[in-house]
Amino acid sequence: MRNTLIALLLVGFLQSATAQEKKDEKKIYTREEFKKEFYRKTEEEIIKVLGKADRISSRLYLESQMRVLEYDGIVRDKNAKEMDETTLVWMYSNESKDPVPRANRFTIGKKPR
Repeated sequence: MRNTLIALLLVGFLQSATAQEKKDEKKIYTREEFKKEFYRKTEEEIIKVLGKADRISSRLYLESQMRVLEYDGIVRDKNAKEMDETTLVWMYSNESKDPVPRANRFTIGKKPR
């Protein structure tokens, strides 16, 4: 009886650990999939899918302030085995058409030095 109880507890623990590992795994996108999935999405929509960015910064570009979300290791070229080091998602708005900042540009590849 005791051995059965221990076995059941062990099976439950292993199933729980496997479920947590799957939850912690990040989806890996090809460059094309990533751009198609996140183009024109808001920051909230992106974070809902990808989770919190590894780094967030603000940058001035063409006299506009932009927020940049940076994710590591979630994109690869569809023909390459290696992952791209980083993906920058540039969030800015077109004030005249849509005041909500959205993903309008992506920089994918090596981390800037």
